[in-house]
Amino acid sequence: MKLFDFLIVPVYRSGGTAIQTFISSHPGIVAIPKWRLDHCLENHQEEELLESFQDVMLSNPDARVGLVQHRYIGEHENLDGVVERLSRIVRKDGLVMIFRNHFDAVLSGMNHRRIVQYCDYSFAKAGLFWPDRVELGRGVRPFRDEVESAPSDPDEPAERISEEATFISDQALQYVRYAAIQETYEKYFPRAKVFDYDEILAADNRRAMRPLFEALKADKDFYLPFFATSQAGTSDRFLSHNGITIFCRIVAERNVVLRPVTMNKNAVFDKAAAIGQIYDRYIRKLFAEELCLVTSPPLEPSESAKGQIDAFLRGFFFPLWRKNHEIASRVINGFRVRSLSKEQESLIKERLAPDAARFLEMNPGLENSWRASWESP
Repeated sequence: MKLFDFLIVPVYRSGGTAIQTFISSHPGIVAIPKWRLDHCLENHQEEELLESFQDVMLSNPDARVGLVQHRYIGEHENLDGVVERLSRIVRKDGLVMIFRNHFDAVLSGMNHRRIVQYCDYSFAKAGLFWPDRVELGRGVRPFRDEVESAPSDPDEPAERISEEATFISDQALQYVRYAAIQETYEKYFPRAKVFDYDEILAADNRRAMRPLFEALKADKDFYLPFFATSQAGTSDRFLSHNGITIFCRIVAERNVVLRPVTMNKNAVFDKAAAIGQIYDRYIRKLFAEELCLVTSPPLEPSESAKGQIDAFLRGFFFPLWRKNHEIASRVINGFRVRSLSKEQESLIKERLAPDAARFLEMNPGLENSWRASWESP
């Protein structure tokens, strides 16, 4: 049986979602969604996963087919056992590990945790109102009036967020005990390729992802316009988890999510969802922005339904999405942590000192900034 060509392990807040999306866009790479791997590891079905991709690999011998790991990195009580299982389905020379500066990783983790704790990806907890269902036949004005008249005072973020200090604990910091994690993987994958997060995800239009593509033996000159701009921000991730069900007599019931792609053409959180082409064309025509209504499967309404959809988008969906996006952005930006305190940095250094020293010894090619930030008093 043919093994997977690669296993990419972005260790703790090191761009796993972005990397999954970007390598999936490469015409010479098939990257199995990381959540599918999570499910298979959870249920001990990784060998069935390999078997299910045999036809794909055999019919596309030049393609690179592999995995991006998401869970079971560091926090899992039996990481050794998980890696041993992965080694049965991935080529021994196929491991790629991506690490992020310890302090940046912890800061990213704290921010992610605060966002989840505060809003739980829900408009309601940010003081916004967004109906679950809209029937086009009723007209859009009643819905818009209902939303605009709803209270818009968010909860106090501080009341919903636990102390960051609890996050910088021995249990939490095992996510960033990089030397221990790397040594576990290299027991089973002795020729691992190790990359710096900032090198892989540099915001450079032509060179970003090139080292990773080269390591996977794929076309290294392939590039994505996404890298010319910043990644999708927390407010976009927040909004993308809120949808609405549209239904009427002449349009099948659809779950719809509106998300922006103006600033990031290849948005991280697209997740390969099918684009409702009529929505896409409508937005491009009416507005100077690229906004996509994401549906699954693509919506092809009758001609008589298009007028209702146009009125719904123009009179309700776009104005309310824009209003909610502005409010959500302000709320989220108001409680994000911008930097670690000196006390927090000292605590991290104290807890990780032996592991960090070993990791830097194992990877002398890492950027000098890693050593400078770690070794400075």
